[in-house]
Amino acid sequence: RVRFEVIDACGGMPEDLPGRLFQPYAQEGSDRSGFGLGLMIVKQAVDAHGGTVRIDNSPGVGCCFIVELPRARMQSPGEPA
Repeated sequence: RVRFEVIDACGGMPEDLPGRLFQPYAQEGSDRSGFGLGLMIVKQAVDAHGGTVRIDNSPGVGCCFIVELPRARMQSPGEPA
C-alpha cells in the first residue's frame, strides 16, 4: 500500500465533525469561497481505487488527513494486461 498524509494546524475540530466532512457541500470553517466538494471528491476517487481515507483529529492542535491506496503491480514487458 501507499500512504499519503496531509497535516494541518487548524486547532482540531469538534468530535462529530470528521465524518461530516466527506459529505457534499460541507463547509465548516469561516472561509466559504469553495463549494464544499473537495473532500467528497477525494473520498470517491480513493474508494474507486480500493483505498481508504480518514482523519486523525488532535483537538487543540490540528488534523492529519490520511489516504492509503493499494500499490499497483508493475506489468512486465509482453505480459498481457
